[in-house]
Amino acid sequence: MAMNFKVFDNSQLVAEYAADIIRKQFNNNPTTIAGFHLDTDQAPVLDELKKNIEKHAVDFSQINILDYDDKKSYFEALGVPAGQVYPIAYEKDAIELIADKIKTKEIKGN
Repeated sequence: MAMNFKVFDNSQLVAEYAADIIRKQFNNNPTTIAGFHLDTDQAPVLDELKKNIEKHAVDFSQINILDYDDKKSYFEALGVPAGQVYPIAYEKDAIELIADKIKTKEIKGN
């Protein structure tokens, strides 16, 4: 089994790389359900994600966000519809929330 590792010199390069991967996930899978839980040290990822999305547009019409850090206004500013950003506590069961709230082809939701 082949494994690829990336080693970066500083947190800024990590943030740029992570933001690019996240944006590509949104573009490649327009029905993504993504959970974000980034503490202060990883906050540059969100800044870089915003810059990346400004350069490469993303259709957020079907993307759902599990917001562990109360950043709903940030995700709305990116273009995620307000009704598709779900606040969730770290201790809560994400699978249960997804099954109950988020509509997908497999889950019709409420």
